[in-house]
Amino acid sequence: MRILFSYTLQTLKRNKGMSLSIMAAVLLSSTLLCALCTFGYTELKWRVEVEEYENGSWHGELGGEISPEDLAVTDNNLYVEETMVKGPFTCLKLPGENALPYLIYRGADENYWRFMGEKNSIVEGRVPQKSGEIAVSRSFFEQNPQYRLGDTISMPEGERRVGNQALEAGQTSREGEHFHQTGECMVTLVGIMDMTTNTTVPGYYAMGCLDREALTGKEELVVYVKLKDIRRTYEVMPQIADAIGIPKDEYGKYDNHFRYHTMLLMLNYVFPPKEARPLLPALENWGVPLVYGSILLLAAGAFVMIIRGAFQISAAARMKQLGIFRSVGATPGQIGISILMEGILLSIVPILLSIGVGYLFTAGVMGVYTHIAGEMLYFPITVQFSPALALFSAGISFLTVLTAALIPAVKISKMTPLEAVHMQEESRKGKKKGRRKYKKHPLFRRLFGYTGELAAASHYAGRKGFRAGVLSLTLCLMLLCGFYSMMGLNDYLSIRNRQAAHYNIFARLTMITESDRKLPGELLSIPGQEENVYFCVSRLAYWAQPSQESEEFKSRGGFAGLDLNKWNLVKRDGKYRMRTYLYGMEEKAFDAFCQSLGESPAEYYDTEHLKALAWSAAPLYPEVINNSRKAGQSYSHLKLAPGQELMIEEKTEDDLDTDYTLSVEVGAVAAKGPEIGDVRNNYAINLYVPLKVYYAIAEGFGPEKAQSAYQVYVKMKTSPENDLAVAERAEELCRSFMPEEDFYLVSFGKEERDNATVSRAMGAVVDCIGILLGLIGISNTLSVVSRSMLSRRREFAMLRSVGMDTQEVGKLLALEGLRMAITPVLAAIPAVAGLLTLLLWILDVTWKELLPYIPWGEIAGGTALVMLAVAVSYRISSGKIRKDTIIEAVRNENLG
Repeated sequence: MRILFSYTLQTLKRNKGMSLSIMAAVLLSSTLLCALCTFGYTELKWRVEVEEYENGSWHGELGGEISPEDLAVTDNNLYVEETMVKGPFTCLKLPGENALPYLIYRGADENYWRFMGEKNSIVEGRVPQKSGEIAVSRSFFEQNPQYRLGDTISMPEGERRVGNQALEAGQTSREGEHFHQTGECMVTLVGIMDMTTNTTVPGYYAMGCLDREALTGKEELVVYVKLKDIRRTYEVMPQIADAIGIPKDEYGKYDNHFRYHTMLLMLNYVFPPKEARPLLPALENWGVPLVYGSILLLAAGAFVMIIRGAFQISAAARMKQLGIFRSVGATPGQIGISILMEGILLSIVPILLSIGVGYLFTAGVMGVYTHIAGEMLYFPITVQFSPALALFSAGISFLTVLTAALIPAVKISKMTPLEAVHMQEESRKGKKKGRRKYKKHPLFRRLFGYTGELAAASHYAGRKGFRAGVLSLTLCLMLLCGFYSMMGLNDYLSIRNRQAAHYNIFARLTMITESDRKLPGELLSIPGQEENVYFCVSRLAYWAQPSQESEEFKSRGGFAGLDLNKWNLVKRDGKYRMRTYLYGMEEKAFDAFCQSLGESPAEYYDTEHLKALAWSAAPLYPEVINNSRKAGQSYSHLKLAPGQELMIEEKTEDDLDTDYTLSVEVGAVAAKGPEIGDVRNNYAINLYVPLKVYYAIAEGFGPEKAQSAYQVYVKMKTSPENDLAVAERAEELCRSFMPEEDFYLVSFGKEERDNATVSRAMGAVVDCIGILLGLIGISNTLSVVSRSMLSRRREFAMLRSVGMDTQEVGKLLALEGLRMAITPVLAAIPAVAGLLTLLLWILDVTWKELLPYIPWGEIAGGTALVMLAVAVSYRISSGKIRKDTIIEAVRNENLG
């Protein structure tokens, strides 16, 4: 073994050119593998950082009437690492007269300020650190310039009331409410929070400190739990909720603030137990790591073929010496170990270097991305690295090299000494299969004469020497085409979802009473619109019986075949409580919808006898993924009839304190809803009335429903070129009528503009990866072709000795190069198309739909790069061949 090791070292020193080429191939390949690992790790860590920065580092939330003993139970749970507590709301009344007279205040303990996202919203000042210190929303200082940080204010503390009924501190304004003082509070302003509340709430949001030791009895608290093992969240949180006595509602869910930090859990690949069963949700959950892992494996496979070719040439160069070792007693295992030893020695330094180079490459690419994305990147990206990641990427690279070296090692170790000495690798196969017949190529002879047939035959005879280069180019081209195709597919899915929406501009106006029609009217009168509408909507409830099921619904299993909790349906006394949405449409739009159903609109304006247009809606594709067009397709699941009376309840949940009901007559039954850009087909009934009638109905709603019942939704449709202008004018109008925090406006034009910037940034990242892949492909092709040409010097010398001139030799090499250049393209494009076909089938996309969105220019550039790599390699190698004299070529056996 010592002799073989010494021999391997001497061989590496003697064949410096070959050793350096192998090390270069390992370095480039390992660099890309390390960069891919670093990029994936950085992306995941960045998303986790963003989520924790904005929403806090917690896993589960509990809320309700909680005592200090309940907190102790939670704190002492073996699986709990930390708990963060937020106290109940209270009202602090500002001195003097103010448009918003209160500070809506709540305290939070030290852990809350340490782990939750509110600390990051403080744009000036600091976090409250002791009792009496508070941070207040920015709008408070903007609207009350007499106050500054550091001011200490004495304010009455108490509660808002209507009569003797106490209101929640953060509830919307109520007519006739007054302030009931219960104490006095001295506060010091220490921080400004970049947070606002709707002006429908008569106060500014404020937070201070909560002393957990001061808690005595049961109080309305919210507790955030961080577990030691995030993977146990869905197991431990229900146990804690049961232990402290949090009740469940009619849907089997815990009351009050019980919820999970779903996004953070998903980023750590922790999913609800039920989602682990069905195949489709599981694929959706694990889609990103599966795609990323496939790319990593494909890249590793490409590099195995690249490096394997270099090792195969190296092993072939010393075949005779290895055969001599076999003849004097070296075992096959020792011969194989000698080649593996070469792989290990040649890969140590490049792999170690690749960790640093890969990190720098990723940092450079991320720098380009952040520079192009600019303001669109609202949270900075820092390239993340760790010893574990370095070990992981180095391990993948090392396994790649070992696999590449193992293939020729196993092959050569199985050869007999005689086969090795005479370099007759095919002798064993020849004994079993017989001598191969010469393969004719009549097509190449017709096209290019005898030179074409000779080129085809020569390429076929040396196919094993070219196979590594062809396969590596094919895999590199597959990676490049795959990246660009996935970008095109993502663009198409975004556009398809936008096209499913009838309106391209959406505005939500927050109101607490019947709105002034002036603002919606002016929004609809902005020039450049093709269609528009505005409406209000409230969620109510209706108890349906199985006998009301439509035939189609019955054929799909009816109510009995549904997951009731998933669709928020409740079964009780043989009936099913379903959601009922009451729409109040702007009168002009309602009249048009009414007339389209052959109805007279005048019959629907009676506020004493309520009459509505009805549509029962269930999803035609309940399990659809990322397809808004299909998600909006519906069928009627209930048998409704004109003249039928529906008893509608305001009580949508058992804990709502209301018994308000209304009887609504079905005027006409619609097969689908009006074109208002709002489809609610979650096994619900949709009722449509004029906005005037809606407001009359809403007067009877309780305070909980009234908080959202008066929101006005405005939808506008424009041509793409008018989108931005109309959206900007709409935003100006909204600002002139109401505070910015009371409206929300978005348009497809704005989204496309922002997405275009992000797409350019992402395209630059893919271009950088493409450049690295191109360098790998070019260097490997140059190495493979160069070594192959040098090993065939005798062959070309013999051809020249029998009369083939330099021009014909060049033509022969050009035809060989053309074949080697075309083969990767013919293999890679169908392979990528096949993988895309499978993905398109899952996402319900046709090739006709996708083709316009594929970046053909980039793919053509990648293809041209592959062909150019081959052309350059053959050009360089053919120059060396043409300079050889016949005698030197015949005598020289050195492969360099």
